[in-house]
Amino acid sequence: MLKDKYPRVYEHLSKRLESNWETTVKLLEKGQREHVLRDFSIPVFKTIYESTLEHFFERDVLKANHIS
Repeated sequence: MLKDKYPRVYEHLSKRLESNWETTVKLLEKGQREHVLRDFSIPVFKTIYESTLEHFFERDVLKANHIS
């Protein structure tokens, strides 16, 4: 939905989602080292997170749930 209605916004968000993970990965690794976060696969987390947001962008989730 977002891609069709707002292609420039979608393109910008997609590029941001696929890049600039360095700081986030460092924070996740720090959290794991300090035992604030449990050990988990950061690449798997990243993939799940990206896929979830992409799915969200492609569906009309907000409208379907009466959220504007």
